[in-house]
Amino acid sequence: GTWNCPTMSVLQVLANQNLSSGDRQTEMENRRRFVAALYRASGHILAGTDSGIDLTVPGSSIDDELDQLVQAGLTPFEALTTATRDAAVFLQDSTIGTIAEGKRADLVLLRANPLADITAVRSISGVMAGGSWQVSPVRRRPARR
Repeated sequence: GTWNCPTMSVLQVLANQNLSSGDRQTEMENRRRFVAALYRASGHILAGTDSGIDLTVPGSSIDDELDQLVQAGLTPFEALTTATRDAAVFLQDSTIGTIAEGKRADLVLLRANPLADITAVRSISGVMAGGSWQVSPVRRRPARR
């Protein structure tokens, strides 16, 4: 099937840098409509931020991406799966993507339920990597709207 990684967080940065307020809103709404139509047509969406190209902030830019996907019409659950289960399917890696016995134990513990409000992904209480809890607290910047 078709896979698309819309990198809406990158588009938002570029739009903020280069477009007037009205054009920026139009550009983002057009991208959200495209993503919604692709998803409704059973296209596969991947969450991505292209953070390695110095336009977005590594780590927290995924929060923006998930928020943009929800604004495009995906439910919070569907948006989260674009960064977890669906990414594992795309990579053909059965050791990641979901929480199950025998899989790699990489996960974040949140202070609130992201299924009720996707911005809860910004409130990280703890991080487990490779089956071990990380000691240092994770700090995220507040949501941009």
